[in-house]
Amino acid sequence: MNVRDFEYIIEIANQRSISKAAASLFVSQPALSKYVQRMEESLGVRLFQRVGKQFIPTYAGERCVEKARQILSLHEQMVNEMRDISMSRAGKIALGVPMGRTDFFMSGIMPRFRTQYPQVVVDIYEGNTRRLLRQVHSGELAMALCNYNDVDLFSDELRYVDLSPEEMVLAVPAGHALERLAVPNLNSRFPYLDFELWKNEPFIMPSPVQHTRTLIDTFFHRRGVVPNIALNIGNLSQIFNAVRHGLGVSITPSIAEARREGEQFRLNYYSIDAEAPYKFRSAIAMRRDRYLSVPEQALIRIFQDSQNE
Repeated sequence: MNVRDFEYIIEIANQRSISKAAASLFVSQPALSKYVQRMEESLGVRLFQRVGKQFIPTYAGERCVEKARQILSLHEQMVNEMRDISMSRAGKIALGVPMGRTDFFMSGIMPRFRTQYPQVVVDIYEGNTRRLLRQVHSGELAMALCNYNDVDLFSDELRYVDLSPEEMVLAVPAGHALERLAVPNLNSRFPYLDFELWKNEPFIMPSPVQHTRTLIDTFFHRRGVVPNIALNIGNLSQIFNAVRHGLGVSITPSIAEARREGEQFRLNYYSIDAEAPYKFRSAIAMRRDRYLSVPEQALIRIFQDSQNE
């Protein structure tokens, strides 16, 4: 067997179809079918069974796919390490980013990384934290930005690099009447707005599957208030757009404030707790057994530096 053989097995399992896998792998369907037949004869066990129009892995097939992913991961680690030793800076990084955080990555992280490693391709995969951590665990992703209180998932398999906590702040459109009611706050770089002043404002909420939604729901629940929800939006940049257009206010991670550009100036940000600023914690997750290439290590450092500014 060679590396390509393992890629074939994984792709068939992913696609649940010989024809779709063949198209994805740029091989003919008959050739891929014969490959599976030879593989099964060689191993002496059925790897896939046809269920309707789908090719479903048998138990042996699932185990084979799992081992194939591990072998490909080891192969990737070897290639990356040899590449670093030879001082080559070309390569590819598969990075997971939670929904709504891609804008921050594009504006705050990617320009710096591209300056250092212009030949390294970064493949970005969006999803909720639990999905991204599963992909890191399976080896599909090299690393993922994840929410702190979800890092117990696969904790025995993954390791984490904590990033600096971000304050959760209230985003308000510039010129809003709340502006003149804000007061200085010694515990935050943002002025403070008392909850009683804005608790009944129309509210722009993140999607229920996002970690920030959990934090916001908890914030309101502890104060015994049901928010006046105007919109539920899964993308952070669109939440900002909704606030800019006067559709409501929203609570967001303050890292977005540090990326102020262009229309971002049409928003103002306020602390929502005068004594103990509400914190949002995040980390970079990766497999414990994974070799990190020099560009991957640099990407992690840029994440850390960006949050410490």
